[in-house]
Amino acid sequence: MKTFLKFILFLAIILGALYFCWQSGLLDKYLNKDNELKIDKTENIIEEIKKISEFTTTCFYEELVLNEKKASKWVDNKAGSLLSKITGKEKSDISSDDIAIIAKGKVRAGFDLSNMSDSTLAFHGDTIVMTLPKAEIFDVIINPSGFEIYNEEGTWSHEQITEIENKAKDKLQQDAIESGILEKAETSGKAKLSDLFKSFGYKVVKFN
Repeated sequence: MKTFLKFILFLAIILGALYFCWQSGLLDKYLNKDNELKIDKTENIIEEIKKISEFTTTCFYEELVLNEKKASKWVDNKAGSLLSKITGKEKSDISSDDIAIIAKGKVRAGFDLSNMSDSTLAFHGDTIVMTLPKAEIFDVIINPSGFEIYNEEGTWSHEQITEIENKAKDKLQQDAIESGILEKAETSGKAKLSDLFKSFGYKVVKFN
């Protein structure tokens, strides 16, 4: 009889405790604890990724030689125009100023992760699925010391040389694209991000 009474008392205590937890909301908090931890973890991961911002994954290096020519000053006038008509030649073919500039630079490409949000990440147990933006070129860098005038004949103004230097940047970017820099940036970026997520404890990393 005493044993039965002890059991009833024990059961009443357990039921009372569960009722208290239910009334106070502690039971819901416990049941939702894992979900809250996942939300916090997601937010932490997103914040860490956004700090990366421009995630550089590939660089393209090249040395270019640009050869330019223009009509010499003495034929770049009315007399030169008349002579061009008589001979049937371009002014620069009659007499030209020539310049050769060597340019050394690089193109930087990767992913812009500054706009990451919880909608770009999905978690399924030990698997994470990430929606990546398209790989893009961040910048074309040729420092002032990266330009060298290899040969110069005639008269070239600062503006004309600057124009040639801008052509060098355009050519460098075009060569980088033709070499597949964007495709390489995407492949390399996915590999690096996969390693990053696995360091957070995820076993499987997928990309959309």
